[in-house]
Amino acid sequence: ALLTWSLSLGVQALRLRALVPASPRPPLSGFAFVVLGSNAIHLALPGPVAELGAAWALRQRYGVPMPSALAAALLARVLALAIFGIVTLALWPLVADRLPENIAAAVTPLAVATGLLGAGLVVLLMRPAAAAGLAAGFADRLAALPFLSRHAERLGGRLRWWARCVAAVGELPLSRWAEAAALSVLNLLVLTASA
Repeated sequence: ALLTWSLSLGVQALRLRALVPASPRPPLSGFAFVVLGSNAIHLALPGPVAELGAAWALRQRYGVPMPSALAAALLARVLALAIFGIVTLALWPLVADRLPENIAAAVTPLAVATGLLGAGLVVLLMRPAAAAGLAAGFADRLAALPFLSRHAERLGGRLRWWARCVAAVGELPLSRWAEAAALSVLNLLVLTASA
């Protein structure tokens, strides 16, 4: 199981490499070390610290701008979650009839919600810069409300920064996103096999 799981690190490195807006593409070996290091950090520290570490390593090794590298690392994780949701929904009819009726009734809405959320995330990921721009516009509308203006200004500034971060990733050709999605499916298969 451990050997099979370790194969997923190579698949994750390929997925991250597909989403990093660098030309020419840096060598895979460097991405493998970045993913291995970020997985180790992820086990030790909560939150997006691992993605920050991966982005810093990509900047140090290959000169990828920190915002673009951070956006690529985070969007790779979100894409993996979205693919997981879609696969969950697709496989649910095959699994649901094998579960006790009360468990299937309780888990079915969750499986459907996960799948629909995953599909929605995939649509948003196809245009991440536009999605971040919509979020920034929403923050601007919140700023018009007097009781939220102070917090909305700070939120709007952060969302606009994220919009700039994901713009470079959003400009990648659709083939790179398709490659990353296929690698997410492969990663899910490898992790399932190890389980």
